[in-house]
Amino acid sequence: MVDKENLLYINLDLEKYAIALKDKMYYNETFIPPLYNSSHQKFGAISHLYSIYYDSYQCILYGLYHPGIMLMGQLIEVTLKEIIFVHDNDEKERSFEKLLIYSENTTGTIRKHSTAPLLPKNLNNVLRRVKDDLRNPYMHLNYTKLFQNDKIKVIRFNVGTTFQEINQKIERVVAKAQKGEIPAIEINPAIDKLIAERTKRENEANWAINWAWEIYPLFELLIDEYLTHEEYQKHTELHVTKVNEILMIDDTV
Repeated sequence: MVDKENLLYINLDLEKYAIALKDKMYYNETFIPPLYNSSHQKFGAISHLYSIYYDSYQCILYGLYHPGIMLMGQLIEVTLKEIIFVHDNDEKERSFEKLLIYSENTTGTIRKHSTAPLLPKNLNNVLRRVKDDLRNPYMHLNYTKLFQNDKIKVIRFNVGTTFQEINQKIERVVAKAQKGEIPAIEINPAIDKLIAERTKRENEANWAINWAWEIYPLFELLIDEYLTHEEYQKHTELHVTKVNEILMIDDTV
């Protein structure tokens, strides 16, 4: 008999994965925002941004919450970078923090040709919250920031060594805890990485769905206000782009 627990590699049960994936998709579809249409004209000039949005959306839909949330942070960061390029023709590589500092322009000296902020203060504040509460904590796996002051109830006990012994002890402890015979204590899950990761996994679906209702509409708002066809047209007229260097074919020949 093969001891599966000690096998480093196992065969994938594709049917099992497919069923689980389908169930997850049907479940998540009822909670996340509608999917934007990539063929809509307002996404025409920003397919490079839409692809990040679409990958993030698919991850959330399929239950891959961690990468889906990470891509949300990247989506807003790269969208701000695109706004700076289109409005100020500035392609300088910057961190999310420095992109925000550029947009805020509090000293009036950071933008090339303007002393005013690029985006209004309330919108800059929203983007800074995305960086501080979503992008950075997930990118750097900062459990303290992710959980903040959240608490969970735990009971610590010796589980034993064999699989059967572990199951039996867990069942006994759970039964006693439900009867109130064993008191649980409250802790911040960030105190231990194993506890933190398990707790994060249990909360990620709700976090992802809540963020989806904030990030995806924010993405659409930024496009509607600052990355319109007119803004791109104005940028093209003012600045010779690298695309203009590509030879134009005369299709009348």
